[in-house]
Amino acid sequence: MIFKSQVNEFLKTYEKLPPRIKNGIENSKNIYEVKSLQDYIAIVKLLYMNLYELPPDIIIAIDNAQGILDGFEPHEIEEFLDSLNSVRERFFMNQTFREWFVENSRHFDATNIETSWDKFVQERQKDTTPPKIWGVVTSEGENIRVSFTVKDNVNVPKEIVIKIGAKTIALPISTNSLTYIGAIEFEQEWGEYNVTVTGMDAKGNKHSAKIDFSHYPEIFEIKFDGSGEEFQNAQPYTKEELTKMWRYAAKYKPLQIYKIVYPYLGFDRYGKMKFDGAMEFFYEKAKRDLFKFYHKPLPFYSITLFILCIL
Repeated sequence: MIFKSQVNEFLKTYEKLPPRIKNGIENSKNIYEVKSLQDYIAIVKLLYMNLYELPPDIIIAIDNAQGILDGFEPHEIEEFLDSLNSVRERFFMNQTFREWFVENSRHFDATNIETSWDKFVQERQKDTTPPKIWGVVTSEGENIRVSFTVKDNVNVPKEIVIKIGAKTIALPISTNSLTYIGAIEFEQEWGEYNVTVTGMDAKGNKHSAKIDFSHYPEIFEIKFDGSGEEFQNAQPYTKEELTKMWRYAAKYKPLQIYKIVYPYLGFDRYGKMKFDGAMEFFYEKAKRDLFKFYHKPLPFYSITLFILCIL
């Protein structure tokens, strides 16, 4: 009865362990090193308690690390617990190391986590790799919105800088994570712009993504990727297309089809445009262009006659 209760107690704890760690224990070739079943139960319980005090992503990483599947021996469990205790504070206090360990866990033996910490510190000190950056630029009414993600290999992102026309916007980043997701929205006049988004890490390494962006009413989004090269381009409306739009507007149709061109993908995509604010913008632009052409203000009836002729 005593033996049965001990086995049941062991199984209740054992079944809660991650799959690969359980497999490693089952593949052990040195169970005989444990003096008694009670000692073995105590080791497994301690392993369970130490594991489940860690964040879930670290548990998964340890479960996937090398050195477990072929046999997680009793002395290795004790070594693992010792090494885990030596870096426990750094697990919880340094988010960058947690993320880095998760992504690089396959390179390390779970019984010697301290080695991964030392390697992380060395890579962070000699880091010259710029962060990756990607996101989306969109028109939000009269505003431009830049949604972005900055991800670094070992040092935290520290700043994002957006240059558009003569405007420069710098956003300091405060994070303990190697990945930062954010967005900046600001007012901008309608027009064609070159947009540069630059991400910098704590070591001063920088990476930029550059795109051409058309900021007009109801315009579609332009994406940029980690290479900094243009991912998607859009062609502005031609004079013939604007003329057709005005003719459609005269028939009081609230929505019309417009074309988005994907030059690198080889096909056209079609969307819809509301004419209310857009028509006012294009009408005012046509007037400004005519004023520039004649080099003097035109009387109202001339503009009206011109528009009527087009319609």
